[in-house]
Amino acid sequence: MRKLSLVLLMIFFTCIPCLGQTVPYQRLLLLVAGPSGDRIDATEQQVVSYLNQLRGQYNLYNLQMGTMHYDRPQERRLLTQVLGFRPAAGVTVGLVQLSDQGYPQKTLYKSESVTPASLKAQQRELMGKWSQLTGESVPPELQATTSYAPPSQMPPPRETGGPPERTSPPESVTSSDSVAPPQSGEVYSFEGIRTVVTSLNQTTTSVWDKLKNKPLREDRMDVPVREATVALKQASDELLQAHKRGVVYPLDLLERVRARGRDWKHTDPRIYLPVELRGEVQPILNLLEQVEAIEYQGRNS
Repeated sequence: MRKLSLVLLMIFFTCIPCLGQTVPYQRLLLLVAGPSGDRIDATEQQVVSYLNQLRGQYNLYNLQMGTMHYDRPQERRLLTQVLGFRPAAGVTVGLVQLSDQGYPQKTLYKSESVTPASLKAQQRELMGKWSQLTGESVPPELQATTSYAPPSQMPPPRETGGPPERTSPPESVTSSDSVAPPQSGEVYSFEGIRTVVTSLNQTTTSVWDKLKNKPLREDRMDVPVREATVALKQASDELLQAHKRGVVYPLDLLERVRARGRDWKHTDPRIYLPVELRGEVQPILNLLEQVEAIEYQGRNS
């Protein structure tokens, strides 16, 4: 009995540090799983559209979204063997923790047989869970309170089977005043800056070289991410050329990369890039954060 009590106490005190821990929003994906990636199910289209409307209306652009489908062997394996999703459950919405490499690792929340109507009824629970897990704030309209009634201005779910409407991202940030201090506090040497700039250029070039040879989706919803990817790649080309000429802080080009990067992020690359390229999203986002830190360093040096 004493041994059992000791074991329980050890488990309790081991778990205390875990209480209240959050998952960085970059590592938490709102995942929509549907039956087919070739012919998108009408219910899935409506669910994705509704989530995009929520995110756009309330400016929840730190809410990362993605889709996976059971008719793709690799995705089916991840969904069923890693995440515990079930094809028989219809359209499923989950909050999924990602690995450092950006791959789905663990399901933290899941709702099965989702429809636009059920999603509207559960949106406070879903967004409240996302807020709880990430530590990100959500407006009162999306907080999990039993007394709250959804506002009348909330756009209703689409009743047609057409492609989901994309929410318009906010305008690109182009003002130097908008550069935030880097969270890491890291100071970049010239060699460090060159490494970041070169890595961004190599990664965006690789993604674009693969993407441009892929056929368009039937619903053409990948057109914005294609346009944003080539724009980001071209901006990184110009930045790399400036560094090769010995310019340490080409502020106008750093600002352009920052703006193109935010445009690219708001095209939802985790949703609209081909599955085999989605693993590059997080590395690019990490590099863009470093570029912004370098721009801040240049403007304050």
